Amino acid sequence: MEDVREQVRRELLINQVQQHEVAGQVNITDREVDQYLQNAGANANVQYHLGHILIAVPEAPTPQQAQAAKQKAQQLRERIESGKASFEQVAASQSDGSNALDGGDLGWRSGAELPTVFSDVVPDMSVGDVSQPIRSPSGYHLVKLLDKRGGGSADQQRDQVRRRLFERKVNDQLEAWTQEIRASAYIDNRLDEHGNTAGSSQ
Repeated sequence: MEDVREQVRRELLINQVQQHEVAGQVNITDREVDQYLQNAGANANVQYHLGHILIAVPEAPTPQQAQAAKQKAQQLRERIESGKASFEQVAASQSDGSNALDGGDLGWRSGAELPTVFSDVVPDMSVGDVSQPIRSPSGYHLVKLLDKRGGGSADQQRDQVRRRLFERKVNDQLEAWTQEIRASAYIDNRLDEHGNTAGSSQ
């Protein structure tokens, strides 16, 4: 258990360092905010009350692990839709999300504050709907639209959009950085293997 805790501490520290380094290079312009609001249209002025279930996958899951997580998410959705259990009960007992013990309640989010992976799904949902499994790097998500209402003021919307665009850019750059590091590590390993093979053949 101590080894696991230490590994988690190291991973959290690495993530914090990476996010700090990347966040310092991200800037959101007024033009980007205006463009987002123009594209979002009416959805930027709507707030959504969401429930959330996460079936997590490892950082670099195998196809089998990813498929197993997807199947579990689908089975949980079917259980909820059939009335065998409520969304809140399933979230509390099965979700890997941080809000699991609250029944998966994410609270109210404006259209501009929706996580990127939800932004194409939630606006088209009706109150009471449960989404199909939604894939993200962390796993598969089920989202329930508990309620929706009108949004806040124009200034609040702009602040929310700016935060959302900042988060998106940080995540995109962090993912690109991670992929670059993995690719570099793979090349180094291949070179080491090649060098060891060549050395052993001499």
